[in-house]
Amino acid sequence: MPRPRFEKLDAEKREHILEVAAREFVSHGYRGASLNHIIESLALSKGSFYYYFDDKADLFATVVQSAWEALLQGWSLEVDSLGRDTFWPYLEALARDVRVRLRARPWLVPATRLLGTPPTSVRGLLADKLTRMQAFRERLVRHGQRLGVVRTDLPDGLLLGLLSTVDAAGDRWLLDNWDQMTPDEADEVADRVFALMRQMLEPPGPAGPKEPS
Repeated sequence: MPRPRFEKLDAEKREHILEVAAREFVSHGYRGASLNHIIESLALSKGSFYYYFDDKADLFATVVQSAWEALLQGWSLEVDSLGRDTFWPYLEALARDVRVRLRARPWLVPATRLLGTPPTSVRGLLADKLTRMQAFRERLVRHGQRLGVVRTDLPDGLLLGLLSTVDAAGDRWLLDNWDQMTPDEADEVADRVFALMRQMLEPPGPAGPKEPS
């Protein structure tokens, strides 16, 4: 994680560093990203860079962790308090709030694209976040099953795999096309993907989720 000196920078400078790094990682992948190019783009000296970060892996992990915290700030990932009537509205509200934050802070768009594809060499630095993401999905499915709003006729591992795959595909497409869509267009696509996941997870029966208007 970054050195304390990085956290002492003003918010605008921190976000500028994170955005430049995120765009380099997205454009070239972790292995192809040039630390020298990032440093030059930031108009920093190498000494100044290492004043804030240990190495490229530390920078990548900082970008991803900062994006995670910015997107979920104020949201509890504890789902046990949700009831039958609040389970799906909570998830829909969370997804909508994430899109609001992406629009308000553009650096989060490239940074969020890195969340789902951390390289193996960096996974150790992000182990806590990756574990929390997986644990959240597992708690979500099991609590939904207890409430009767998530199906129980498929093995949990299969259900979690389907959820992760559709969620990742929807996020990846949305972020890849973010700059080409209006907010209304992005919301329409995201709402339809959410409806698809809900339909996939809800118990089979005549009353499924309504098509988004």
